[in-house]
Amino acid sequence: MAEGHARRFVKREEATAEEARKEAMQFIMMQSDKDGCEVKHINDEIGKGVFAEKDYIKGEFILEYDGELISRSEAEKREQTYPIGLGSYLFFFSSYFGKKLCIDATFSKRKGRYVNDAARHEELCNAEIRMLYVNYNPVLALFARRFIHAGEEIRYDYGTTDLPWRSKTESNETENSSQKDEGVWKVRYYDSF
Repeated sequence: MAEGHARRFVKREEATAEEARKEAMQFIMMQSDKDGCEVKHINDEIGKGVFAEKDYIKGEFILEYDGELISRSEAEKREQTYPIGLGSYLFFFSSYFGKKLCIDATFSKRKGRYVNDAARHEELCNAEIRMLYVNYNPVLALFARRFIHAGEEIRYDYGTTDLPWRSKTESNETENSSQKDEGVWKVRYYDSF
């Protein structure tokens, strides 16, 4: 570096949508989790959760919600036959084209299935799920909604108020009613954010 010319490094506060998409696609194609998250046991009621091991800037890719892409009808059959102790890792959603699908992460070895719920209006909700397409198939990925500090638990809104750990408040029902269609979570498609 030439004398008298100091370079100033500024830490960015937000990832661009294109950078985040490219990074997400890289890890999705490699079928691996990005470094920077750790699965930890929280307690016997909640079970496991995913915690940031590094800071994430707003918009940054965190993890893929990896699993088997199946139809809604197949997912409903599995939901009835899976043993209670196995846990529920079925993510129902509508594709960009309106097809009702599910990603079954029950047997996934990846971390995304352990990310817990928090209502969108809560400060705990620091991530959001977005839909990308790989080889014409939808995939779901988690991105930071805000700056996430190392040590924070990663949480996103599951999109339904009828969960045992959620109180059914009028504000939750009102907020989520525009996002929900017959029990299917409407995931934001990548081009819409």
